[in-house]
Amino acid sequence: MAISLGIFRWLDKLLNKGRLTHFWGKFLYARAFSQYDQSYDLRMLGNYKIHDSLLSEISARHGTDKGGPFSPDENYALFYHTYTDFYEFLFSNRRDEIYLVFECGIGSNDPSVVGNFRFWNEKVSELFSNGAVHSPGGSLRMWEEYFPQARIYGADIDSKCLFQEGRILSFQMDQTDPASVRNYWAQVGESSFDLMVDDGLHEFRAGKCLFENSFDKLKVGGVLCY
Repeated sequence: MAISLGIFRWLDKLLNKGRLTHFWGKFLYARAFSQYDQSYDLRMLGNYKIHDSLLSEISARHGTDKGGPFSPDENYALFYHTYTDFYEFLFSNRRDEIYLVFECGIGSNDPSVVGNFRFWNEKVSELFSNGAVHSPGGSLRMWEEYFPQARIYGADIDSKCLFQEGRILSFQMDQTDPASVRNYWAQVGESSFDLMVDDGLHEFRAGKCLFENSFDKLKVGGVLCY
């Protein structure tokens, strides 16, 4: 079965630019969401060996853990979170209508910084001889590519991973400190964000502080993800 699916996937990409597998993935997503009210247990039913979403491809190219295994050689196959498939479900039909994106957590590699990616890099290096290690800013670059009209704002407590590039701007923030969060927004000078993502410290106090001092920056109808 695995061989036949592989052949189908290869032919679909060669002859049809992957449209059939993409359609099948969309069908699985729709079925999962339609069953949510009955099961109260939302799970992705897509088979990642046959379905590659555009955002998962972009995620893999920029070296983030938000996507899924995009190919049999994907270095991050054991670390994927499949978030990109939910984002694709939400935004694929309005990518050009997203103008402001914020993400907390750029991805420090400094072992002295709480929540750094040292463990990630050590496991990738251990499991894959040619494994590309994580580098800060991959997620911001993923958003920039996926949303061609958007300005992307990043935040991190580690000043060493801040950068400005293309439509990306980043500023320092300690998301456990209300004054630091307010100072961040004063530097940004923007509001009405279409998408806001907290991928920072992953602690309740940090998420609570960021939410309480940032929620007013989300536009009506915008998406806030934790």
